[in-house]
Formats: sequence, C-alpha cells, structure tokens
Amino acid sequence: MFINEALVVDNNRLTRIVLFLCAITVVNPSSALELNAKFYGELNVAYDNVSDGDSDFQNWVSRMGVKGKAPLGESMSIIYQIEQEVDPIHGGLNAEDLFSMRNTFVGLETNLGKFFFGTHDTPMKRSQGKADFFNDQAGDVKKLIAGEVRAKESFFYHSPAISGFKFQAAYVPKDDLNDASTSFSATYTTEDLYVAFANDSKMRKNDVSFAKTKVFDSQRLSLVYALGSFQISGIAQQSKRLDQGPADRESGFSMGISYKYSQYKILTQYGRSDILKPDAKSWHVGIERKLAKTAKAYLYHWDYDQSSNSRTTSLGIEYKF
Repeated sequence: MFINEALVVDNNRLTRIVLFLCAITVVNPSSALELNAKFYGELNVAYDNVSDGDSDFQNWVSRMGVKGKAPLGESMSIIYQIEQEVDPIHGGLNAEDLFSMRNTFVGLETNLGKFFFGTHDTPMKRSQGKADFFNDQAGDVKKLIAGEVRAKESFFYHSPAISGFKFQAAYVPKDDLNDASTSFSATYTTEDLYVAFANDSKMRKNDVSFAKTKVFDSQRLSLVYALGSFQISGIAQQSKRLDQGPADRESGFSMGISYKYSQYKILTQYGRSDILKPDAKSWHVGIERKLAKTAKAYLYHWDYDQSSNSRTTSLGIEYKF
C-alpha cells in the first residue's frame, strides 16, 4: 500500500517519501542493503550566456532517486523507483520549487522482462539512447522533434536482451479528453553499434510553453556508431500532428560526430526539422574535460535558427553518483 500511495500523492508528500528513503540509505546502510535499495543522482549546473534572454546560472535536469527490488522467489522480484528532479540553483529551501517528479514506478521483474506501472519515459523517448550528444542541455533534441514524453499513470514493458535485441512498449490509458496512446521500440546493441526504431501512436504531451496538449503519430530511427576515438550519431524522424485538424507529415533529423583524445572530447551536432516549428535549425559545438570517472566539465555553444536567431553558450559541470 505504501508504494501504491506513492504513485498518486502530490509533490510535497512524494518529496517526504524520497527524503525518508534517502535517510534509510544514508543512516542505516545495512538496512538499505537488505532491501536491495540504491540511492543515486546527478548534479548538472552551468552558467548560460544567452543572446536573446537573461544570462544566468542554470540547472540542467539535476536529479536524485532511490531504486531497488525485493525478491519474491527465484525468478520474480518486485521492482520500484522513486526519482525527483532537483534544482540546487533556484530551489532554495522551498520543496515545491526544489522537487518535481521524474521516473517513478512499481512493478515486477521476471525472466520474461519487466512489467511496471507509474510515470516513465516512453520507449520512443528512450530509443534515442546516446544519439543526442547534447541531451538535457539548452539545445536538447526535443527543441526539434516530437516524442520526448514522460508518460504518467501508464503501463510499461521492457524485455530482456535477446542476442543484442531489446523491445519496449508503453500503454497510456484514455482520459476525458484524449484517446489511449501507445509507444513501441526495438533496439539492437553491440560493442560498437546501437540502432533503434520506435513508433508512437496518438502520443500526447502537455507542453507548458504552448499551454495545450499536442498529439502526434511518430516514427524514429536512431543510430550511434563508435569507430576508434570517433563516434557518429544520427536521429531521423517523421511525425504527424493529430490534434489540430488535417496536418501533413513532417520530418526532422539530427546528426553528430565526436572525437575523444586523452581526457578531452570534442563534439558537434547539426539538426533541422519542420515537426514542431517550420524550418527550424539547430547547431552545436562543444568540448568536455573528464574530471573523474563520473564527473566532467564542459563548454557548449548552441545556435538555434527559426524565425529569428538565438545563441546560448554554457559553461558547466556534471557529476553523477
């Protein structure tokens, strides 16, 4: 009952649950190990210089969470995760500003895969893998293409790996305003190659900036290929918007290349799309410096051109734990 309530409580109550579980992990490590719980997170902050807006320190999707499993037998376990986005820059001591819910769910893990219910990234969103070199940054690929949805109160399935192949599916039940939505992906992974195909049907997302819900049918192909110190990535997508009457199927793409030398990585990425806005263009260039196994400093520049041109330069640091 505790976990079921956690899925429907408001942000304040969910925040208290997260802090309680974190306290268990930190204060009583032996108990956390018995529960097979793991406390994890990421801090990503930067100073952004913006050509057409306010230059300021920014929080780029910093997060923390608790996840784990409880065995029910040799081949079945209860799985759970409670994850919150945190804003160490602007949140202060106000929990309503400091926390917002991310992937939070409860379910079962068996030899046939994971079945769970709650809030989670759709298979379409997850299918990009690491193809977006500037994910969770100012010029995230979601500025170009649809499908970056974290579905709430939905059902999910993730298959085990089968000769490098994995399959994921999601079902978002209908509500008073929208029909049911579905998302599916198939991925293939080797040491040097990642390929994914994903399909969204009637997938809806409430975009605060447009103050309305947008519904899309979409198909996406993603690719990441490593060749020595070089890495090549690409995303190609077609989408049709369904909530505003007859609409054409629009297309968009993003492609990037990176080169790693010693503790440094140089990256560039270019994209163009008519899916969200007509004739939108996005270009990135950046350099990263590895500071530790899970930490890096970065300097990114993003140029976005649609009806007007805007430029953002980010100097930041990322630490995962």
